Amino acid sequence: MLPRILTAAIGVLLAISLAACGKNQTGSKAEKNGVMATQRAFENPPNVVLIMASSLGYGDVSINAGGRLPTPNIDRIAKDGVLFTTGYAVSSARGPSRAGLLTGRNPSRNGFEYDNGPGRRDEEQNLGLPTDEVLLSDILHERKYHTGFIGSWNLGNLKPYTPANRGYDEFYGVTDGDAGYFESGHEDMAFAQTQSFQQPPVATRYTQIVKGDDTHPVNISNRYLTTDFGDQAVDFIDRNGQGRFFLTVAFNAPHQPLQAPKSLVDKMLAFAEPRQKIYAAMIASLDENVGKILGAIDNRGLAQNTIVIFVSDTGCDVESGACSCDGLRGGAPTLYDGGLRVPMMIKWPDKIKSGTRYTKPVSLMDITPTVIAATDAARPAGKKFDGVDLLPYIAGKKKAGPHETLVWLRRPAAAIRYRDWKLIVNPETAQTQLFDLAADPVERNDLSTKRSDMIGEMRAQLEIDRSIATDPRWLSREKAKLEFCNETMSIYR
Repeated sequence: MLPRILTAAIGVLLAISLAACGKNQTGSKAEKNGVMATQRAFENPPNVVLIMASSLGYGDVSINAGGRLPTPNIDRIAKDGVLFTTGYAVSSARGPSRAGLLTGRNPSRNGFEYDNGPGRRDEEQNLGLPTDEVLLSDILHERKYHTGFIGSWNLGNLKPYTPANRGYDEFYGVTDGDAGYFESGHEDMAFAQTQSFQQPPVATRYTQIVKGDDTHPVNISNRYLTTDFGDQAVDFIDRNGQGRFFLTVAFNAPHQPLQAPKSLVDKMLAFAEPRQKIYAAMIASLDENVGKILGAIDNRGLAQNTIVIFVSDTGCDVESGACSCDGLRGGAPTLYDGGLRVPMMIKWPDKIKSGTRYTKPVSLMDITPTVIAATDAARPAGKKFDGVDLLPYIAGKKKAGPHETLVWLRRPAAAIRYRDWKLIVNPETAQTQLFDLAADPVERNDLSTKRSDMIGEMRAQLEIDRSIATDPRWLSREKAKLEFCNETMSIYR
């Protein structure tokens, strides 16, 4: 039998009993490894810049184990702060994972279990992150931060769900997650076919770039979208650097469609296969634009008291055909660690010692409680976090890991991580898999027939979660047949 703490943790829905750990912590004593000595100066709260990539694989950044692509600017965030070596997405789907990050709550609480979209379905069925959920942007707006969102939203196309109505003072980007990176027919565009994109996408009213409260269309002319988002982020920092600001830059790179400037693709000499070359170029552009954002912070003298967070919403999207077959197994939207483990790092020179590494499992749900604690913002009334404040763990004040248990629901499939054990079940296919991640991080050695003692209890807890979680507010887009690295799997998207 598993310890009682496991039953308690899961029985309150998706590992939420540890949320109490997220209470604000103030520190005045010197720390050896994480949050540094000075007491938090809440009279001068930090700026916050949250940078999100989309479907960037754990092994696609060079600072992570097995990193296959050079990402010096992304790596710099980890080197100047803390690298989370076992960071987990909230979901293996982009929309639910972003929802969990910005609310600090598991999206199965509010029925956001599958991606919403595409735009027409959102409009016809009124889909989006429920408006009674409180976002980090709402919380920091109340804390008198000037808030901005640049990039790909993924949380609803209709006006009540868009950033301008979710705590953001400024919005520039696209509400639907499947926007193209170039105008159709651009002469410098390299494109590779994928399962979802047989041709370069043509912008629609759902995927066009928009701006402002009224989401009016913007013509980016011949600009590459990743570059455009990076330049817009620099402009936001330059305009708001004299005040207190919270900026979210949600790149859609390197998620498909696979598109990049030919001039950049030609430099990817380490790859021969076209999809791999374009994917590598997309990540190179992403890294370059992260560098521009860091440069803007440095140039305005803001680095010391600015929290910079870098994450990916999910692991590599296996439908792109560009994911690595080395390292972690599978990718998004599967429930293997290739779909769930993500790059995750934070720098805050005033408080976090450079070169810190944190190895225990953490979740993107921890970002919101951590930022709330760092900025001394008020927690939303009536909303219990599933994430926790990570600062006392980074500092070593709390020795136990922040999450003994993590759970992911993509019904009928589900997964649970308890300490170093990972269970994946799919009643539809009668498939049950059990892995010891400490000994087998690539999830190749299925122990389900050998450790029935673990199977029974963990599976029972998943049944409890299904009975407590809110029913999905909408169905999955489709059941996708995924082929990757000589494996075939079907899963609801």
